[in-house]
Amino acid sequence: EAMLVKTTMLRLPIDLHPQSFSRLLSTITFPYSEHVTSVENTLTVLSTLPEDDTLKFVYAHLMIPHPPYIYEPDGSIRLDDRYYREALNQPISEEYYQDGYKKNLEYTNAVMLPLIKTLIEDSQTPPVVILLSDHGMRDENRMENLIAVFDPKLSNGEIYSTITPVNIFRVILNTHFGTDYPILEDKSYYSAYPDRYLLTEVKENSPACQP
Repeated sequence: EAMLVKTTMLRLPIDLHPQSFSRLLSTITFPYSEHVTSVENTLTVLSTLPEDDTLKFVYAHLMIPHPPYIYEPDGSIRLDDRYYREALNQPISEEYYQDGYKKNLEYTNAVMLPLIKTLIEDSQTPPVVILLSDHGMRDENRMENLIAVFDPKLSNGEIYSTITPVNIFRVILNTHFGTDYPILEDKSYYSAYPDRYLLTEVKENSPACQP
């Protein structure tokens, strides 16, 4: 039913944007219930990790603040589909894109900062925590992704300001397990739809990267 409404003339009343139409459609056919469940389950499981002090490697991929922008800063679900109705879950305009990103980022910060504090303070064995974003918002800051590492055994400078993800585990494995992985040259590559496997090296001062 949602597909019928969104791909025929029935979409016209929604595009004219009485708030009630948009909210009604999203309430009836909200398409991201599995997304919400996945995020909530992942956060719940991560918060219980300190209860089990066995050795473990945990990888968690949270699709926030990535589109679809469905969260309000307090964690409630936004039913206004102008924030996620277009192709690839995109908002309808630049205004909604920026507003949706900021509000989802606020929610992400609100849940991640206490979670990381819990992991560090409640774990019997001091953990290694890596917080890594896959990319910046888009376009000119696409390569400005967040890298934050908590590791009591690392000394200053081992996670340097220009490090790229390819070297993070090399540093950590060398520190904890006595390996001798060489530090690779820090390079970044960019690809765009539909040629996602056509990689172009990103240089400083290029359109896709800011120093």
